[in-house]
Amino acid sequence: MSLFLSVDFGTAGAVDTAGARPYTGTNPQWNNTSIFLEGGVSQTQTKIGQATTIKVRVSNASAATVEDVHVDAYVMNPFVGPFQPFNARRHLTGFAAEVAPGQGSTSANDAHVITCRIQDPVLGAIPWTPTDADIENATDGHLCLVANAYSVPDGGPIPDTTTYDVINDPHQGQRNIAVLKDKSMKLKFQVFGPADGSEFALDLHQLTSKDLGAGERWLLRSLREVVVPEVGRRQLMLAGTRGKPDIRVGFSRKAVQGTLSIDGMGELDLHRQLRLGAAVKPLLERQPQRAARAWGDGRLVTTVGREGTFAQVALQRTDEPGSLQAFDVVARDAVGRPIGGLRILSLQR
Repeated sequence: MSLFLSVDFGTAGAVDTAGARPYTGTNPQWNNTSIFLEGGVSQTQTKIGQATTIKVRVSNASAATVEDVHVDAYVMNPFVGPFQPFNARRHLTGFAAEVAPGQGSTSANDAHVITCRIQDPVLGAIPWTPTDADIENATDGHLCLVANAYSVPDGGPIPDTTTYDVINDPHQGQRNIAVLKDKSMKLKFQVFGPADGSEFALDLHQLTSKDLGAGERWLLRSLREVVVPEVGRRQLMLAGTRGKPDIRVGFSRKAVQGTLSIDGMGELDLHRQLRLGAAVKPLLERQPQRAARAWGDGRLVTTVGREGTFAQVALQRTDEPGSLQAFDVVARDAVGRPIGGLRILSLQR
């Protein structure tokens, strides 16, 4: 194995420099910094009519150049859990005649970064221009990205009904992260369980400034309203409007308030789950489509079909502009191993 998608490329203390699995760093594997959008609104957000491509940094752990490198990239609604290609909204592809040893520079135009486009039978490789159908159920155009890099026999394509294994396969990567702004503090996302229909758990983890790294910083910087001042370049600022001064971006002192609603199961209180560590007690609907039960440490255990189900986070923000809140929604198998997740950032305007 030579090719891999570095989980923590460019982050302080990065350890994924050779594609070893299991990954031993602290960056969630569903927040792979080697995958991002270009041409949209941000690194994980686009809009209808905006020509968009997916950029995938392919690293090479060997001492020799790897030739004929392919990348399959998939556009998804925000989601947690195992992913299969047939669930994707869009499939984009990219190719490089060769990938040199190493990981390259942090530039988005580095030779290790492969641009993925739609393959049109008449026009050839063209950017993806989203339609209404493409971003249906994608709140404000927030999307999740999955990619697979290979050069036969170093990896290979993934069949449509085969489950991705980003946890164990270094050729694969996943970027599941969304930024909610005060004009829309709701996020709809999909929930997938194991392909065999077995039970799995969902749990929530509140994050602090220590949990966020270069990946989140790059994402926030890609937002039009976030700027980096000339002085103190590491500090992010929210651009002032109507002549008002810029506002420093920093973690909120207030607890997360809001709900997590899962179709067919009911509604969970985010504050109780994230702040108080209370056991999850879902308020089941009168005729729930599927059963759910509490399973230690506040985890919600359930099953869903291969098509998955939908959930929605609705946040209630009353703090100052520039305040940031963040938490992870994590899916785990029956023995507690992570099988996917979604990182949610909420920036108060």
